[in-house]
Amino acid sequence: MNARRGLLWLWLALATTLCGCKEDPPCICDCLTPDVCIVLCPEDIGPPPVDLAGETDLSRDPQPQDAEPDPVLDLVDAAEPGDADLEDAEDLADAEDLAEIPDADIDPTDLGDTGDLSPPDAEDMADAEDMPDVSDAVQEDPDALQEPGDLEPSDLDAAADGDQDLGPTCDLVDGLDWGDAGDPGTSVWYWCPTADEYVGGDWPYRLQVTESALYCGTFDESRTLEQEWERKAMLRFIEGTYPLPAVNGTYEFLLPLCFRFLLPDSQPEVDGTGTLVANHSASPGGVQYSFQYTQPLLDADEERWTFQMGLMGSLGAGQSSITLDGKHLGMTDTYFYNMLCLGDCTSWEDVRYFDSCLFDGVRTDRHIIAFSGGQVTLDLRIGVSMASTEPGIFYQASGQLDGESFTQQKYFDLIYNPTHHHFSRDFAVLFEQEINCSCGLRIEEVIPWPENPETPLPIVHTMDCDLARRESREVSLHQLIQIMP
Repeated sequence: MNARRGLLWLWLALATTLCGCKEDPPCICDCLTPDVCIVLCPEDIGPPPVDLAGETDLSRDPQPQDAEPDPVLDLVDAAEPGDADLEDAEDLADAEDLAEIPDADIDPTDLGDTGDLSPPDAEDMADAEDMPDVSDAVQEDPDALQEPGDLEPSDLDAAADGDQDLGPTCDLVDGLDWGDAGDPGTSVWYWCPTADEYVGGDWPYRLQVTESALYCGTFDESRTLEQEWERKAMLRFIEGTYPLPAVNGTYEFLLPLCFRFLLPDSQPEVDGTGTLVANHSASPGGVQYSFQYTQPLLDADEERWTFQMGLMGSLGAGQSSITLDGKHLGMTDTYFYNMLCLGDCTSWEDVRYFDSCLFDGVRTDRHIIAFSGGQVTLDLRIGVSMASTEPGIFYQASGQLDGESFTQQKYFDLIYNPTHHHFSRDFAVLFEQEINCSCGLRIEEVIPWPENPETPLPIVHTMDCDLARRESREVSLHQLIQIMP
């Protein structure tokens, strides 16, 4: 009986999280349809079972009404969106308003001026007629964007250089055992091959690989936040100059490269030579080149992996060099893709794509969210796409929690998952050290049209080291600043 009652309480908690229906505690409200709700109280189903696993909180219920209000909550009354005119950018929160936020640690100079930016074009979304007609704040000065310090490839490599000291009293669920991934001061991981291990021929074209040729695993809208974290990976091409064939055909080939996975020593490594298919065609004034590279790999558990790379573009008369430098190529004349598959890329059991770790030169969406006990700023860089969800990277987060500041720029500690075209956005930020018995923050259901009074506020939880939710934090403010390159 207790087990059945426990399952019912868990179902109600999850349903309440999904639909957003609310009722005064201790009763629980659930949505049968978007317009029809039911309310169940403890006397209807009995008390919830004891949670023996910890303090994970699946509820979206706000803080009790008699709770001591946090100073941040006085900023905006979430229940009264105000009289903002969505067509007048002056009604949006500006830097002077944010400067009055106690303990928010928001630099007014970072916010810039607000401008008028139309919502997504109808051709870019399946249900454009349902999208709100609102404007986003736009900052035109790229210099105002806080860059991640003197960010070098070696900085990106250092995902986490040891276990976090969480203290004996926090009762946190442990995260992953990071282990030692090599000297964090070097650009190349110790398991990587050397440039001398290249296999090819005395060919006229040249692939120039720079020291910055580091690529990061991309997000996938079909995953959860936990799955995004588990499948994070980095791809490094080893610096060097490698000949490529000018004559069409299939060749034995090995391009020195290596991977880094979230779990230490779980990454696959090069296993023998691969194949390179060249399929070029003449063009006015030059050649349209096409290379398809397939490389077998093997991990420590003897599981087979396959890496596939495509490189297509044009070379003018007298040109012979192609460069890989870690940049996002976007919609240019050069097409470049990288795909790593468990198996032979036919089962789609575990497929990981790679793109730039920095995404320089694209728009940055900066979400500023204030909640009880703190605030967080999330910087998301988003590229362009003709049809699919736009590529990008969640590359920086900062803020305060319960009086302590945090900043995070490490790829493996910044987790992101969008819905289609980023219409809703979920984030997770792992701290360098625990704050008030929390390993990080989960910020979910971030809708990129906060100016619309009908847009719900994001959902914020503190979390354990395995990303499990711990404590709900009531959100009082959400602002989006779009920073153009």
